[in-house]
Amino acid sequence: MTHDKGAEPRPGAQTMDKETSGAAPGAPREIDSAGLFAGWNEVIIVHNGGRYRLRITRQDKLILNK
Repeated sequence: MTHDKGAEPRPGAQTMDKETSGAAPGAPREIDSAGLFAGWNEVIIVHNGGRYRLRITRQDKLILNK
């Protein structure tokens, strides 16, 4: 996982993925945001050669930008 240089770890953030076990077949994969961000305020997601920035706002909302 790539961390954006401007991102700062969130206080008290957990670093462990909490994926749902026993989910129904065909159900979307569920990943706890604490595991995805691992203490950072933003992550870069690479998809089909494009880079997307997913960040947590001050109001604790998620924003995805290309």
